[in-house]
Amino acid sequence: MFGRSHAEAVVSATCPKCGFAEVVGDSCPRCRVKVSNYRVYLASLDDRARRRRRWFPRLRLVRTMSRPLPSTDRRTIYEELILGRIYRELRYPATARGVYLVLLAFDVTAAGRVAGLRVTVNPSNPDVGASIRTALNRAQPFPAPTPDGRNDSTQHVSLALTVNI
Repeated sequence: MFGRSHAEAVVSATCPKCGFAEVVGDSCPRCRVKVSNYRVYLASLDDRARRRRRWFPRLRLVRTMSRPLPSTDRRTIYEELILGRIYRELRYPATARGVYLVLLAFDVTAAGRVAGLRVTVNPSNPDVGASIRTALNRAQPFPAPTPDGRNDSTQHVSLALTVNI
């Protein structure tokens, strides 16, 4: 039915850029490069670069979610230390499942004790709130707060925790 006039797909061995093995025609479906143009580009590079490309055919830049650099602010370091202690002492309730956002606000006295604790759990779950309070009590005493030029000996701390149960 089709004569010899219909187009035939020519399968190349591999893409010279990404190493994909099923290149149809002159364009790679994975990296969207025109193979003939890329081969001309490789030919224009020096011999060392071509050898490097052949040796690492699948080496590509990968974007990752990297952690932010640790802060050098004393207040932030102190809050991270408290947060680490709370996470270490946290025991998850058996009845709760899901992801909870917990907002903590409290004052740390000069002795390292917590005063004026306020816990907000979203979505509301009393078991998660109770486990956070218990973890905070077990994590005490905290290191003495760093003086920041005030006369009082307490430091207010506000933290946001993500609890994934």
